[in-house]
Amino acid sequence: MTQTKFNANKRSAKKAKQLRRLGLLPANVYIPKKDSIALEINPVAFTKLYQEVGETGLVYLSIEGESKAIPALIDQVTKDYLGNNFEHVVFRGVDLKEKITAKIPVEVVGEFDVVDAVLITVQDEVEIEALPTDFPEKFVFDTSNLKAIGDSFSLADLVYDKEKIQLVLAEDEDPSERVLVSVQAQAEEEVEEVSEELVEPEVIGEAERSEKAEAEKAETDQGSGSEKSED
Repeated sequence: MTQTKFNANKRSAKKAKQLRRLGLLPANVYIPKKDSIALEINPVAFTKLYQEVGETGLVYLSIEGESKAIPALIDQVTKDYLGNNFEHVVFRGVDLKEKITAKIPVEVVGEFDVVDAVLITVQDEVEIEALPTDFPEKFVFDTSNLKAIGDSFSLADLVYDKEKIQLVLAEDEDPSERVLVSVQAQAEEEVEEVSEELVEPEVIGEAERSEKAEAEKAETDQGSGSEKSED
């Protein structure tokens, strides 16, 4: 197996902000049963490394002053508020002979063409237990296997070496009941209905009609009288 090596230096007595101003990336590596080591690394080199191995690929850290390379995983990354630049990195040192847990990403590939349906990703990573050297880079699922609304892809459908890898499950949990991806009917767009107010016509009885007519006539006569008096 090809080893992915990465060079790092022990951090000088500078604060993290000072390191960033100097164009360096502050980092730490936590080693089992040992103290952590504060590091300073090249941000450009680390960006390339992260794109290559992600958080599941094994990295061998060559640290100045250490006699042996330290096998590790990239455990945590912190970026600036824009999400463009790395600000801090945490490596997790591992024992190659001891099983550990890690979350492996699930990648959905293929062309999805179920009519009037949408593909819903319920869970995009799966926690497993394995030796660090046996970690898969990712789980891959082809959406062309989903043919109709209601079809789904669960933990039970994952393809992996069951002799080397174990899924981390809750007690008595059935892998087939943990859905990762499902096909659901496409929701119809809600059309806003504008309802007009129905104004009931006024119903006037015969007696009321007569009273109303007389009142209107009286107002007309009164108005005419006022105009004559002004003349």
